[in-house]
Amino acid sequence: MVAKKLNENTKWLVWYRISALASPGFSDTKFRAGNRYAPFFLFALGSMISQDTFGPRYQVLEVIGKGSYGTVFKALDNADGQLVAIKHIKGMFQGASTKAAADAQRVLREIKLLRLLRESQDVVQLKSIVAPEGREYHDIALVFELMEADLHEVIKLNSDLQPDHHRWFLFQMLRSLDYMHQANILHRDLKPQNILVNADCTLKICDLGLARTASAEDSSEFWTDYVATRWYRAPELCGSFSAAYTPQVDIWSIGCIFAEMLLRRPLFMGRDVVHQLQLITDVMGTPPPESIAKVHNPKARAFLASMPKKSGISLQRVLHKTEPAAVDLLRRMLAFDPDNRITAAEALRHPYFHSLCDMVANQAPPKISGQEFAYEKANLQVDDIRELMWLEVLEYHPQLQKAQEARSLLASCTSTHNLQFMQRKSSDASSSGSFSAHMRRGMTFYSDTGFSGDGEQCNAETDTSCTL
Repeated sequence: MVAKKLNENTKWLVWYRISALASPGFSDTKFRAGNRYAPFFLFALGSMISQDTFGPRYQVLEVIGKGSYGTVFKALDNADGQLVAIKHIKGMFQGASTKAAADAQRVLREIKLLRLLRESQDVVQLKSIVAPEGREYHDIALVFELMEADLHEVIKLNSDLQPDHHRWFLFQMLRSLDYMHQANILHRDLKPQNILVNADCTLKICDLGLARTASAEDSSEFWTDYVATRWYRAPELCGSFSAAYTPQVDIWSIGCIFAEMLLRRPLFMGRDVVHQLQLITDVMGTPPPESIAKVHNPKARAFLASMPKKSGISLQRVLHKTEPAAVDLLRRMLAFDPDNRITAAEALRHPYFHSLCDMVANQAPPKISGQEFAYEKANLQVDDIRELMWLEVLEYHPQLQKAQEARSLLASCTSTHNLQFMQRKSSDASSSGSFSAHMRRGMTFYSDTGFSGDGEQCNAETDTSCTL
C-alpha cells in the first residue's frame, strides 16, 4: 500500500531546527520528529510552573507553545504512560468584557465540537479536560493527543517533500473535511498552522474555535481580518459576496494549502482583501458574468464587474514540475464560483488519489444540528459560558457527573414539595420508612462518590466540610 510504504520510508523525514531563541546550547540544533526530544523546545519565558500543576495524573515536562490563547505543555499521562499536550488557558473567566465572553465562547465551541467529532481519525483528539477544583473556576486545561509539528513548519523546513507526501497529506485533509462536512460542520479557519503532523506522516486538523454548523447564522467574528488567515480565504469571504456560505469555503482553503505544499510558499499573499481578490483573479482569471450575477452584495458585485478582464494563467505552467492530475484537482478546488468548486467527497474520488482509494474512511459522522449551538444566539455573559463549559467538563469525568446528579437528587428530595409529601404520609409508617430509606440511599450514594457539593473531591472521614 502506497501510504504504508510512504510512512515506512520517511519515518524520520521531518526535521525541526531550533532557533537561538531557545538557548545557546540548543542553537542551530536539528531534532527529528518522533524522537525522545521535544519537537518545539521553547522555554517558559517568564512563566513558572511545577510538574504537578495539573494534578498527580499529569507530569509536566516542558513548554511546547505559547501565545495569546495560553500555554501548551508537553506532559506525561501517568494513567496510561502516554505523552499528551495540555493547553492551559489562564484567567479565561476573569472580567466581564464583551471580548472576554467572545474568547470564552470560542473555547467552549471548540470543546463541544471536538467532543462531537471525537470518532474522526483525522481531527485532533481532545482526550480529557483537567477537572477544576470547583464550579467558580477561572482557568481551563485541555488535554490533547500530542502531535509533533504543524504543517507550516513541515513546509518551511523540508525542501525534500516528495509527490507521495503531497498526495498523502492532501488526502488526509480532504478525508477530514469530508467527515466534518457530512456532520454539517464548516471549519472556516483552515491554514497550515491549524493542521498538525507527526513524523509518520499522520495528519490531523485542529483549532475549531471559529467552526460553525452549516445552518448557523452568520457572525461578525467570521470577518475578523487576520493577516495569516486572509491568504487562505475563499473569494466569496474576501468580498462578502453572500449572507450564507457553504462547505466550499473550506475546500478553497485546502486548495491554497495544497498549492503552498507544492510551491513552498503561499499562492495568494494579499495585503488586504482587495489585493487578495486581485491576486486571485491574476491567477484564476476574472469570474464570468453568470458567476458575478450570483453575488448578493451589490458593492461586491459592482467591484467584480469593474475589474479588468483577465484570462488567468496556466496552473500547469506555475507548477511545471507537478503531475497533471494534481494540477487538475487543484484547479477544481480553486474555482472562483463556489458552485463550480469540487466537494471533499468528489475530490477523494479524483484520479490523483487512485492509489489511495482503499483508504477512504467509511465512518458515519454524527449529524450535528444547529440546535447544539443555539445558546450562541443568546447574549451570554461570562458566568453563563462558565456554567456551559462545566457541563462539558462533566462529559470527561463520569464520577464528577454522578456526584452532581446525586446532589440534584438530594436537593429535590428536600424541596418544599417533598417535605409536604412526607408530612402527609407521616401517619403511614411504611411509607415514611420507605421515604427515609430512599433518603439514606441517596446520601450513601453521594458520599460514595467522594466529591463535595461543589464537585471537589474530599474525604468524608477526615474533612467535616464533606458532611451532608
